[in-house]
Amino acid sequence: MDRMEENRRTFRSQKLITKNDVLSGIQELKEECRKQDDSKGGRVSEYTKRRIREIERFEKEIKRKVIFDAPEDWWAYSIEMRSSDISLFLEHYKILFPAKGTPVMDVKNDERYCLLTMKAKLLTVEEYAKMHKIEHVTAVTRIRRGKLRSAVKFGKEWRIPALSPPITEGYTSATYKWDTYLSRLPIRYELINDYCKADFYQDQEDLKKYHVVFSGEGVEPLDIECDRDQRGSIEQLLIAHPDVNCESEVLFKINFAPTWREVEGDSLSDHSNQG
Repeated sequence: MDRMEENRRTFRSQKLITKNDVLSGIQELKEECRKQDDSKGGRVSEYTKRRIREIERFEKEIKRKVIFDAPEDWWAYSIEMRSSDISLFLEHYKILFPAKGTPVMDVKNDERYCLLTMKAKLLTVEEYAKMHKIEHVTAVTRIRRGKLRSAVKFGKEWRIPALSPPITEGYTSATYKWDTYLSRLPIRYELINDYCKADFYQDQEDLKKYHVVFSGEGVEPLDIECDRDQRGSIEQLLIAHPDVNCESEVLFKINFAPTWREVEGDSLSDHSNQG
């Protein structure tokens, strides 16, 4: 057996290849959620209970589906939990040959296809606030400031996916994308339609300043410097628009088999691209 074949076998022993591997990965996802629970006295938080219920809904969908073994040529499955959904992906990995004398062969994710996405149940603002033990007005304020990016607007009402984590202190950078003309924008924001992506981040030298960088194919990027209220207004506008998607942070990614099967061969280092 040559070295490439040994590495391929090692890769397939470590990754999610079969439907049973995927189901085992779902169990691992549940365990990761339980480990993250910071409740005291041995109690399970309402948030963890909600997440487990959402994972079990996803598990039922997976059990109903016909899922073939991942193709032989460096393909594998992965499971991702985000604030708004849980998804199953089929991913291909590019082989990065090691430098001379290096025993580990690297692999990098270069293609991915979403096979199944299950949207999380939507909660009212009151339900979200109760789940995370915060005041209703606090949740509303955080939405208005663009800090609850998974929030969805229906008319005048907001809904929040059950997987959305508690709101943390400080500001976290975010990226929003759209691939169609955004209708009903206020006149002062119509320039947004010249672009298809917006990156938000806090100025590291002056924390009172924020940057909103609009970009798109064939146009020069536009960097807008603004204060917290201006940044919040723009971000809330994008969050509320149904044709804009926030590239929400991945809460968990399971792409290794919970218990690696023993085979001969060297280990591989995984540099999966989650972006």
